[in-house]
Amino acid sequence: MDDGGELLQMLAKRQAGDAVKLGVLRDKESLDVKVTLKRRNELYEQR
Repeated sequence: MDDGGELLQMLAKRQAGDAVKLGVLRDKESLDVKVTLKRRNELYEQR
């Protein structure tokens, strides 16, 4: 996946509470990260 638009399209097919694994490439190093999706309003309520 080359851009954020593709990522957003893929995530739009998922629901809050789904666990997904993201591959991240940073400084030529690859890292897999498992995250649990939340609703946007849940993220802002925690602040």
